[in-house]
Amino acid sequence: MTATSVETRLYRDISLWTPITDWIGTNPVRLYEPPIRQNSVLPAITMQLVSGGADYSTTQRMRQGDSRYSFVIWGGQYAAGVAARDALATELAAFFDQWSGGIGIEGLKLYPNRLVLNRFAVYQWTDTPIYQKIMDFMITSDETL
Repeated sequence: MTATSVETRLYRDISLWTPITDWIGTNPVRLYEPPIRQNSVLPAITMQLVSGGADYSTTQRMRQGDSRYSFVIWGGQYAAGVAARDALATELAAFFDQWSGGIGIEGLKLYPNRLVLNRFAVYQWTDTPIYQKIMDFMITSDETL
């Protein structure tokens, strides 16, 4: 059996998380690798691996490692864009509070998914900015899953 990458597991599981797909759709899910596609419907999310890899001991490469993923929430313009950005940020944090896909153990009270960057941003678009939120999560994962 071939292992499934953390990125593939994230895409699959976020695409099935109803509180998020209520905002970013299901057909197609507006969850992209950067850059965001031109003329994309908003709100949308871009997801990108920032850093990661396996950890090593003195004698071997370990199955577990930490990866940092950056998520840019593209809320949209005007007050509706701010509302979408804020709602998606709340739901993305809630997703990681319960996501076991990195380590494959269900039912834990706490998962090793840590929010390490949480900031607001704007993308200037014509006369009105697109409101964004950038959230980076450090995810401990087992590469054999």
